Amino acid sequence: MRRKSIFAILFSILANTMFAQNTFEINGIVYKEDLSRKDKMCVTVERREILGGEVTKSYYEGEIVIPSVVEHDLDNYTVTGISDMAFIKADISSIVIPNTVESIGQSSFMMCSQLKKVDIPSSVRIIKTSAFTSCPNLCEVTFHEGIEEILDFNFANCNGITSVIIPNSLKKLGKHCFSQCTGLKNVSIGNGLECIDEYAFGGCDALETLSLGNSVKRICKSAFMNAKQLKEIVLPQSLETIGENVFVGCKLKSVSGGENVGFIGKNNFIDCEWDVNDDLYIGKYFVKSANKTSEISIKEGTIAICQDAFAGCDNVAKVIIPKTVTTLGRNCFSGCVFLEDVEIKGEITAIPDYCFNNCELLNKIDLPSTVMRIGHSAFSGCKKLENISLPNNISEIGTSAFYQCESLKSIIIPEKVLKIPNMCFMRCLKLVDVKLPKQLKDIESHAFNSCESLEAIEIPQNVISINYCSFANCKNLSSLSFSEGLSEIGNMAFIDCESLVEVSFPNSLRTIDDYAFASCSSLQTIKFSDNLKSIGEYSFGGCRMLTEVKIPNSVKKIGNGAFRYTPKLILSLPESLESKRESIIK
Repeated sequence: MRRKSIFAILFSILANTMFAQNTFEINGIVYKEDLSRKDKMCVTVERREILGGEVTKSYYEGEIVIPSVVEHDLDNYTVTGISDMAFIKADISSIVIPNTVESIGQSSFMMCSQLKKVDIPSSVRIIKTSAFTSCPNLCEVTFHEGIEEILDFNFANCNGITSVIIPNSLKKLGKHCFSQCTGLKNVSIGNGLECIDEYAFGGCDALETLSLGNSVKRICKSAFMNAKQLKEIVLPQSLETIGENVFVGCKLKSVSGGENVGFIGKNNFIDCEWDVNDDLYIGKYFVKSANKTSEISIKEGTIAICQDAFAGCDNVAKVIIPKTVTTLGRNCFSGCVFLEDVEIKGEITAIPDYCFNNCELLNKIDLPSTVMRIGHSAFSGCKKLENISLPNNISEIGTSAFYQCESLKSIIIPEKVLKIPNMCFMRCLKLVDVKLPKQLKDIESHAFNSCESLEAIEIPQNVISINYCSFANCKNLSSLSFSEGLSEIGNMAFIDCESLVEVSFPNSLRTIDDYAFASCSSLQTIKFSDNLKSIGEYSFGGCRMLTEVKIPNSVKKIGNGAFRYTPKLILSLPESLESKRESIIK
């Protein structure tokens, strides 16, 4: 043990000696020999520490001038790098970087609150992650030809920077590189950069002018998000892809160029304050209608209609969509109050959320057989839509998809649909006929609420539960058929179904929840199954035409007022519940 201890001490002394030989300080700047370099004797600038000082702070201050060459032990060393965290949180007011430095390390100047200006010499090839993050008083940064990479978060939260010029030599601009630079007004990107990465200028809400080099091919997610002062942009011919949310929050009035754009992600251009004289196309995308003619034919070759493209257009009455279009954007025709006819020739796969929301005069639309999804509120508020044929490939219908389609008369739900979602057909006042698919599993709350003309409904055998207010206020519903498999009828599921005369429950039913059939004022006959366990509060309250009801012995619980306001009723209860008679009927 003693021998091992001596070896450990000797090793520690040797390591410290080697460290001391590799690190030295000259004129208040700490250097470390770069042993990885074989071509010449080089050093990097290191973090300056003090005894008992903060671990994540470098103790430099004032004006710092880094020499290009330093002499140590009779040897000359070229300064080629600034190490990670070298000046982190340092109280420096200025920095001079020599034209020998090739790399600036990670977090090297992070949170230097007094630093006002930095000139990146042409020798620098890479600025690593977060090098200048959160330098609030940094108001000027200059790049020279030679810089190749500026990595993630480099100048994020540098609110004093007002202008950025990216030289032609730059090949990589990282994620969040200038994000939240709230004072940044002007950006010019050179002709060497192909990709502007995610959130690169996101949150630069003072950005007014943007010049993109003719080499840019991709603008990634949220790159210019919330650039609220950006009114105009010219997209280069080299541009191929615009990611999602790139211009969300921008108040653009004009966009031009981008003839070769082949992909535009979702949520672009949705906050623009357009001032367009002609219909706007970007590459193969229809972006915005000029709203000047009543009939619009989207030009052949277009592959998509963007989000909000026709939103609020009050002159458009007819739109012809060519066969090349395969994608419609969210909200794209929403609020077209005079739109009557839409002709879709393309093989689109989805009618997206809010696509035709509040197109009050829409009365004709034929969906292609390729459609597989109807989005949330896709046809909500289409008050003149009388008929619509849903293709067999549809497997999903969104919430409120046909809400308040007041003229819709009949609907056949495709066999692949497993769920009728919340408020899907609510307030379809003229809906008479509904055919539900055999494989349907769930009817969600308010699905057919206030379908006042609905006369009959047959619940398929795979439906286990009928949810809250699913068929409430279906005042003409007179025929109701349940299949075996149903186990629960939810709260107010059939409340105010005034024309319902007879109800027969399947053997599988276990629970009838509160108010399930309340105020079904014509209901005369109820046939309970012998497996029923629970009848909720006021579940048949106000069913004034009930004359005779026998509760099976299987029922263990009946809620207060379950048969309240049933003056003609003769109620037979199991012996176990006889003592609760008064609370059940009053």
